Amino acid sequence: MIVWVIGNGPSSVAWRDRDLHPSIGCNYAIKDFDLDHLVCVDRMAVNAVTKLGLNPNTTYWCKQSLLQTPAGWKECETAGIDSGSTAIKLAHKLYPDAMIVVIGFDGVMMNNNTNVYDYHFRKNTGTTQKIRQKHRQAVLDLLPSIKNIRFVGNTLDSHMEVISNDQAFAIFKAAN
Repeated sequence: MIVWVIGNGPSSVAWRDRDLHPSIGCNYAIKDFDLDHLVCVDRMAVNAVTKLGLNPNTTYWCKQSLLQTPAGWKECETAGIDSGSTAIKLAHKLYPDAMIVVIGFDGVMMNNNTNVYDYHFRKNTGTTQKIRQKHRQAVLDLLPSIKNIRFVGNTLDSHMEVISNDQAFAIFKAAN
C-alpha cells in the first residue's frame, strides 16, 4: 500500500491531476487535491480552510490546543512546528505498514520554501532560513522511526531517500 503526503511546494503542481489515495495533505492542498486527510497546525490556517467549506469525505486534523477545536476537526499530536512533519507522522500512525511517498516538500528538501498558495492571513509569504531549518529538522527527527518513506525531488539528500518524479509516477502507476 502507498500513502501520499502532499505539501504546498511548487513540485506538488505536477501531481494535481492524479487520483492519490490514501492521501494526507497540508493546509491549502485541499484546494487542488481530493484528500482523505488534511493537516493544519496553524489555527489561522484551520480557520481559512474551514471557510472554504469542509468536504465530508476528508478527515480534518489540527494541533492539540487550549483553544476550542472547530466543528468538523479532530486533534492530533504535532511532530514539529509545521503541518508537513505532522502530516508525515499522521501518515505513519494511520498507515503503519504503507510506503509513504512525500511530494511538494520543496522547503524541507531544498533551500526554496516557496509556497504555491497565497494565504490571505499571512503577509510574509516566505519563510526564514531559521524556520525552514526547523521544519526540515522536524522531518529528519521522524525518519528513524519510519522505514518506508520516499521524498520526491530532483536533488539528492544524504539524510533522506529521494526519488525522481518519474520514479514516483511509476510507483503511482503500479499501485493503480
